[in-house]
Amino acid sequence: MAVGELETSDFISGGYIVIARFADGSSRNQWMLDLGVSNEALLPEKIVGIRLCLEPEAPLLRWHGGLEEDFAIFGIPQDRVEELYAWADEKYKNKDIGAPNFFLKLTTAREYVERFSTNEGNGIQILGIGLPKNLLHRLDEIERLFPTFANNGFNEVLRRGEQPASGHILGFDVICCTTSIDHSWTCTAMPAEGMRDFHFRPNEFGLIDEKINALRLAESSSQHRAENGIWLPVLVTRYSLTSDIKAANTAF
Repeated sequence: MAVGELETSDFISGGYIVIARFADGSSRNQWMLDLGVSNEALLPEKIVGIRLCLEPEAPLLRWHGGLEEDFAIFGIPQDRVEELYAWADEKYKNKDIGAPNFFLKLTTAREYVERFSTNEGNGIQILGIGLPKNLLHRLDEIERLFPTFANNGFNEVLRRGEQPASGHILGFDVICCTTSIDHSWTCTAMPAEGMRDFHFRPNEFGLIDEKINALRLAESSSQHRAENGIWLPVLVTRYSLTSDIKAANTAF
Protein backbone atom coordinates (compact mmCIF):
# COMPACT_ATOMS: atom_id res chain seq x y z
CA MET A 1 0.00 0.00 0.00
CA ALA A 2 1.46 3.34 -1.08
CA VAL A 3 1.62 6.44 1.12
CA GLY A 4 -1.23 8.18 -0.71
CA GLU A 5 -3.55 5.20 -0.08
CA LEU A 6 -2.98 4.93 3.67
CA GLU A 7 -5.61 5.39 6.36
CA THR A 8 -4.42 6.57 9.78
CA SER A 9 -7.16 4.41 11.32
CA ASP A 10 -4.93 1.41 10.53
CA PHE A 11 -2.26 2.74 12.92
CA ILE A 12 -1.75 3.43 16.62
CA SER A 13 -0.06 6.63 17.72
CA GLY A 14 3.50 6.25 18.98
CA GLY A 15 3.63 9.90 19.98
CA TYR A 16 5.31 12.95 18.50
CA ILE A 17 8.85 14.29 18.33
CA VAL A 18 10.31 17.69 17.52
CA ILE A 19 13.32 17.86 15.20
CA ALA A 20 15.46 20.93 14.62
CA ARG A 21 16.70 20.41 11.09
CA PHE A 22 16.99 18.07 8.15
CA ALA A 23 19.77 15.50 8.31
CA ASP A 24 22.46 15.25 5.66
CA GLY A 25 21.64 12.47 3.24
CA SER A 26 24.75 13.07 1.12
CA SER A 27 27.15 11.97 3.85
CA ARG A 28 25.15 8.77 4.35
CA ASN A 29 25.28 8.12 0.60
CA GLN A 30 29.06 8.55 0.66
CA TRP A 31 29.36 6.19 3.61
CA MET A 32 27.45 3.46 1.73
CA LEU A 33 29.58 4.06 -1.38
CA ASP A 34 32.79 3.83 0.65
CA LEU A 35 31.52 0.69 2.35
CA GLY A 36 30.91 -0.89 -1.04
CA VAL A 37 27.26 -1.76 -0.37
CA SER A 38 25.93 0.63 -3.02
CA ASN A 39 27.24 1.95 -6.31
CA GLU A 40 24.90 4.96 -6.46
CA ALA A 41 23.55 7.75 -4.27
CA LEU A 42 20.18 6.51 -3.07
CA LEU A 43 19.17 9.16 -0.52
CA PRO A 44 18.14 12.77 -1.21
CA GLU A 45 20.42 15.53 0.08
CA LYS A 46 18.08 16.27 3.00
CA ILE A 47 16.33 13.54 4.96
CA VAL A 48 14.15 13.12 8.02
CA GLY A 49 13.83 10.22 10.44
CA ILE A 50 12.51 9.31 13.86
CA ARG A 51 15.91 8.61 15.44
CA LEU A 52 18.86 9.60 13.28
CA CYS A 53 22.26 9.02 14.83
CA LEU A 54 24.36 12.16 15.43
CA GLU A 55 21.32 14.41 15.09
CA PRO A 56 20.33 16.63 18.07
CA GLU A 57 17.41 15.65 20.27
CA ALA A 58 14.91 18.17 21.60
CA PRO A 59 15.96 19.09 25.17
CA LEU A 60 13.05 18.25 27.43
CA LEU A 61 13.47 16.47 30.78
CA ARG A 62 15.99 17.74 33.32
CA TRP A 63 17.07 14.26 34.38
CA HIS A 64 17.65 13.20 30.77
CA GLY A 65 20.06 16.08 30.34
CA GLY A 66 20.51 18.50 27.48
CA LEU A 67 23.66 19.67 25.74
CA GLU A 68 24.15 23.43 25.56
CA GLU A 69 24.52 23.22 21.79
CA ASP A 70 21.19 21.36 21.54
CA PHE A 71 19.38 24.21 23.26
CA ALA A 72 20.97 26.58 20.75
CA ILE A 73 20.06 24.40 17.76
CA PHE A 74 16.44 24.26 18.88
CA GLY A 75 16.42 28.02 19.49
CA ILE A 76 15.92 27.81 23.24
CA PRO A 77 17.68 30.67 25.08
CA GLN A 78 19.76 29.69 28.10
CA ASP A 79 17.73 32.01 30.31
CA ARG A 80 14.62 29.92 29.49
CA VAL A 81 16.12 26.52 30.34
CA GLU A 82 14.90 26.38 33.94
CA GLU A 83 11.44 27.46 32.84
CA LEU A 84 11.43 24.69 30.22
CA TYR A 85 12.50 22.07 32.76
CA ALA A 86 9.77 23.13 35.20
CA TRP A 87 7.18 23.02 32.39
CA ALA A 88 8.41 19.57 31.31
CA ASP A 89 8.31 18.23 34.88
CA GLU A 90 4.66 19.20 35.14
CA LYS A 91 3.81 17.75 31.73
CA TYR A 92 5.60 14.52 32.64
CA LYS A 93 3.56 14.21 35.85
CA ASN A 94 0.38 14.74 33.80
CA LYS A 95 1.39 12.05 31.26
CA ASP A 96 1.64 14.57 28.43
CA ILE A 97 5.29 13.79 27.70
CA GLY A 98 7.42 10.68 28.18
CA ALA A 99 11.07 9.75 28.48
CA PRO A 100 13.38 10.59 26.94
CA ASN A 101 11.87 13.20 24.59
CA PHE A 102 8.47 12.00 23.39
CA PHE A 103 5.40 14.18 23.32
CA LEU A 104 2.35 12.03 23.96
CA LYS A 105 -0.02 14.66 22.59
CA LEU A 106 0.30 16.80 19.46
CA THR A 107 -0.92 19.84 21.40
CA THR A 108 1.98 19.45 23.85
CA ALA A 109 4.55 19.30 21.03
CA ARG A 110 3.08 22.45 19.54
CA GLU A 111 3.12 24.19 22.92
CA TYR A 112 6.81 23.29 23.31
CA VAL A 113 7.67 24.88 19.96
CA GLU A 114 5.46 27.94 20.38
CA ARG A 115 6.50 28.64 23.95
CA PHE A 116 10.24 27.93 23.94
CA SER A 117 11.74 27.86 20.45
CA THR A 118 12.91 30.99 18.66
CA ASN A 119 13.72 28.92 15.55
CA GLU A 120 10.14 28.40 14.42
CA GLY A 121 10.13 28.35 10.63
CA ASN A 122 13.88 27.64 10.39
CA GLY A 123 13.91 23.85 10.24
CA ILE A 124 11.85 23.01 13.33
CA GLN A 125 9.43 20.20 12.52
CA ILE A 126 6.89 18.13 14.42
CA LEU A 127 6.79 14.48 13.36
CA GLY A 128 4.28 11.86 14.42
CA ILE A 129 4.90 8.13 14.76
CA GLY A 130 2.32 5.50 13.84
CA LEU A 131 2.66 1.76 14.42
CA PRO A 132 0.52 -0.63 12.34
CA LYS A 133 -2.17 -2.05 14.63
CA ASN A 134 -1.30 -5.63 13.78
CA LEU A 135 2.23 -5.14 15.18
CA LEU A 136 1.21 -3.99 18.65
CA HIS A 137 2.03 -7.46 20.03
CA ARG A 138 5.72 -6.84 19.24
CA LEU A 139 5.87 -4.49 22.25
CA ASP A 140 5.61 -7.49 24.58
CA GLU A 141 8.54 -9.11 22.80
CA ILE A 142 10.66 -5.96 23.15
CA GLU A 143 9.82 -5.70 26.86
CA ARG A 144 10.88 -9.31 27.42
CA LEU A 145 14.24 -8.63 25.79
CA PHE A 146 14.69 -5.11 27.18
CA PRO A 147 12.59 -4.68 30.38
CA THR A 148 13.26 -0.93 30.72
CA PHE A 149 11.56 -0.38 27.34
CA ALA A 150 8.36 -0.33 29.39
CA ASN A 151 9.40 3.03 30.88
CA ASN A 152 9.81 5.08 27.70
CA GLY A 153 7.24 7.40 26.19
CA PHE A 154 7.01 5.54 22.87
CA ASN A 155 5.80 2.38 24.60
CA GLU A 156 3.59 4.33 26.99
CA VAL A 157 1.61 6.15 24.32
CA LEU A 158 1.29 3.04 22.13
CA ARG A 159 -0.35 1.22 25.05
CA ARG A 160 -3.11 3.86 25.02
CA GLY A 161 -4.25 2.62 21.61
CA GLU A 162 -5.02 6.06 20.22
CA GLN A 163 -5.25 6.86 16.51
CA PRO A 164 -2.60 9.25 15.14
CA ALA A 165 -3.68 12.80 14.37
CA SER A 166 -4.22 13.55 10.68
CA GLY A 167 -1.35 15.35 9.00
CA HIS A 168 0.97 15.23 5.98
CA ILE A 169 2.17 11.62 5.60
CA LEU A 170 5.83 11.47 4.54
CA GLY A 171 6.39 7.72 4.39
CA PHE A 172 7.69 4.90 6.58
CA ASP A 173 10.77 4.70 8.75
CA VAL A 174 12.12 1.41 10.11
CA ILE A 175 13.26 1.90 13.70
CA CYS A 176 15.36 -0.21 16.05
CA CYS A 177 13.92 -0.62 19.55
CA THR A 178 15.82 -1.66 22.67
CA THR A 179 15.32 0.42 25.82
CA SER A 180 13.80 3.12 23.58
CA ILE A 181 14.14 3.97 19.88
CA ASP A 182 17.83 3.67 19.02
CA HIS A 183 18.07 4.01 15.23
CA SER A 184 16.28 4.90 12.04
CA TRP A 185 16.79 2.86 8.89
CA THR A 186 19.14 5.46 7.38
CA CYS A 187 21.55 5.05 10.32
CA THR A 188 22.48 1.79 8.60
CA ALA A 189 23.01 0.44 5.09
CA MET A 190 19.31 -0.47 4.87
CA PRO A 191 18.65 1.84 1.88
CA ALA A 192 21.16 -0.23 -0.12
CA GLU A 193 19.64 -3.45 1.20
CA GLY A 194 16.17 -2.26 0.23
CA MET A 195 17.37 -1.65 -3.31
CA ARG A 196 19.26 -4.95 -3.51
CA ASP A 197 16.78 -7.28 -1.81
CA PHE A 198 13.39 -5.67 -2.40
CA HIS A 199 14.02 -3.37 -5.38
CA PHE A 200 12.82 -0.05 -3.99
CA ARG A 201 14.39 3.37 -3.54
CA PRO A 202 13.95 5.84 -0.68
CA ASN A 203 11.43 8.60 -1.39
CA GLU A 204 12.07 12.35 -1.48
CA PHE A 205 12.21 12.50 2.34
CA GLY A 206 14.62 9.58 2.73
CA LEU A 207 11.75 7.34 3.86
CA ILE A 208 9.92 4.33 2.39
CA ASP A 209 6.79 4.79 0.29
CA GLU A 210 5.32 1.29 0.35
CA LYS A 211 4.17 -0.25 3.63
CA ILE A 212 4.96 -3.75 2.39
CA ASN A 213 8.59 -2.79 1.73
CA ALA A 214 8.95 -1.33 5.22
CA LEU A 215 7.47 -4.52 6.70
CA ARG A 216 9.82 -6.76 4.71
CA LEU A 217 12.87 -4.72 5.63
CA ALA A 218 11.92 -4.64 9.32
CA GLU A 219 11.43 -8.41 9.41
CA SER A 220 14.70 -9.06 7.63
CA SER A 221 16.61 -6.64 9.87
CA SER A 222 15.25 -8.11 13.11
CA GLN A 223 16.59 -11.50 12.01
CA HIS A 224 19.91 -10.58 10.47
CA ARG A 225 21.23 -7.16 11.48
CA ALA A 226 24.17 -6.80 13.83
CA GLU A 227 22.36 -4.10 15.81
CA ASN A 228 20.79 -5.71 18.88
CA GLY A 229 17.10 -4.86 18.87
CA ILE A 230 13.68 -5.31 17.31
CA TRP A 231 13.07 -3.37 14.11
CA LEU A 232 9.58 -1.97 13.48
CA PRO A 233 8.06 -0.16 10.48
CA VAL A 234 6.42 3.10 11.53
CA LEU A 235 4.42 5.70 9.67
CA VAL A 236 5.96 9.19 9.74
CA THR A 237 3.59 12.17 9.57
CA ARG A 238 4.46 15.86 9.62
CA TYR A 239 2.29 18.51 11.32
CA SER A 240 2.01 22.26 11.25
CA LEU A 241 3.72 23.94 14.18
CA THR A 242 0.51 25.59 15.35
CA SER A 243 -3.09 24.47 15.51
CA ASP A 244 -3.92 26.86 12.69
CA ILE A 245 -4.68 25.11 9.42
CA LYS A 246 -1.75 25.68 7.09
CA ALA A 247 0.37 23.61 4.74
CA ALA A 248 2.68 21.33 6.64
CA ASN A 249 5.07 20.96 3.74
CA THR A 250 6.12 24.59 3.32
CA ALA A 251 9.58 23.88 4.75
CA PHE A 252 10.49 21.65 1.82
